[in-house]
Amino acid sequence: MYLFMFICGMIVFLFNYKYLLINLLSIEYMMLMLLFSLLFNIYFYNIDFFFHMMFMTFMVAESVIGISLFISMIRNFGNNNIFNFNNLKF
Repeated sequence: MYLFMFICGMIVFLFNYKYLLINLLSIEYMMLMLLFSLLFNIYFYNIDFFFHMMFMTFMVAESVIGISLFISMIRNFGNNNIFNFNNLKF
């Protein structure tokens, strides 16, 4: 079930390439499905939760980087089109 949901998120990521916000949301959805499948495997095999917490930390760091890029695009260009991402200069 989680694999199917992950593949649906990947399809949305691959075919919706116009707006950055939709791409960020689909990446977060894929990471959430990976987190659920990891949590299921941890419960099933009775493994320590350290890797789960480490994965959640990387998820938060990835989302913060994505949101900061999104905010800088909105401030510089006024929209979130991916085609403007090549023009993003700091």
